[in-house]
Amino acid sequence: MNFKVFALIVMGITFLFDTFIHYLDTKSAEREIPANVADIYDAGEYKRWLAYDKECNKLSLWRHLVSYVVAFLLIGLDGYAAVVNLVGTEDLYSAAIVVLIADTVISMIWSTPFSYVANMGIEQKYGFNKMTKKTFVVDLIKETVISLGLMCGLICIVVAVHQALGNWLLIILTAVIMAFLVIMVFLQPVFTRIFNKLTPLEEGELRTRLTELLEKNGCTVRQISVSDGSKRSTKANAYFGGFGKMKTIVLYDTLLEQ
Repeated sequence: MNFKVFALIVMGITFLFDTFIHYLDTKSAEREIPANVADIYDAGEYKRWLAYDKECNKLSLWRHLVSYVVAFLLIGLDGYAAVVNLVGTEDLYSAAIVVLIADTVISMIWSTPFSYVANMGIEQKYGFNKMTKKTFVVDLIKETVISLGLMCGLICIVVAVHQALGNWLLIILTAVIMAFLVIMVFLQPVFTRIFNKLTPLEEGELRTRLTELLEKNGCTVRQISVSDGSKRSTKANAYFGGFGKMKTIVLYDTLLEQ
């Protein structure tokens, strides 16, 4: 079986599906205010949101197209094999790590301009961005270092499993990835603190109501924290995570201020 051809076919199908989703997102930005909530929205603000959403979707579409073009070229022209041959290593672990590093560097080269335009351009234009150029660069470095560290460890596990089990790799790899994702759920609060400062939400009505809401739905609240999201954006946001019924709630300080 020609795995390269198979991979390109799967990527092609995925590309068409993702492009269709982007098309739907773009079309949705043209809709009018629904009649049943027309009295809630300010027409001027809604028009401004549509313009913002349209610009975000347009940039996302271009980023989507470039990402697939780069992927098609790397696989179709045996770019990863060329990187290994250039380095001249015969050790499987070294070869895998070299390919991973090369892929990360290539990804940074084409994706960083899109991220910069999104944050320092569109977000800045509509008054959401509070991220400085320094914060942008520091975040990029942190994300790259963390991603490379995790992926290097994972790729070494994959290589070891492949050497030991051969064609059983697919089943074992699936199990490893599932375990990896579960572990990441537990480690998510740790990684969050690398980028943001989290402080416990003060006792009061909001904390009580949030706790009661989750307990009413069978969840145990492990922690309710406030994130200093205002140093990057004026957007109000919140999220909760955790595994099973143990949930951690994080509120952005911008949400509390508004």
